[in-house]
Amino acid sequence: MSHEEYFQYLGQLRFVYLRMALQVSKHLLAATDRSSVYTCKHCYLTLFMWDYKDLPGDKVEDVRHVLQNVTLEGKYETYTDIPMSKRLEIAEKVYSVLDKDDNFWSWFYRVQGYHFAHEKNAAQATWHVPRRSIARASF
Repeated sequence: MSHEEYFQYLGQLRFVYLRMALQVSKHLLAATDRSSVYTCKHCYLTLFMWDYKDLPGDKVEDVRHVLQNVTLEGKYETYTDIPMSKRLEIAEKVYSVLDKDDNFWSWFYRVQGYHFAHEKNAAQATWHVPRRSIARASF
């Protein structure tokens, strides 16, 4: 392989990695938006917006089961009035029955940590979330 071919190959690799990084960044940025996690006011189904259409039909009963004891204190006009930390707490229950991999959970807990910090809950953001992420990591 000539130097020119090698540099062309490196340029293509850089483009592929950049596209991958942008895909990850897009979801991470979207997940930091307060409206990205939707909660149904009737059944409390709570997921990231982009996961609603992908809820597997064979998991509906499992999801209902994990949501049966979910309650929300207070009155909320819209789902965005529910604190993001509470919505993510509910979403964690839902995702726990959806067979998510360690990469998803690592990303989820980073997003959760971001929102805990945004809500000025430093104890949760700096202690609880990183330990949960590490506990799920596979080395």
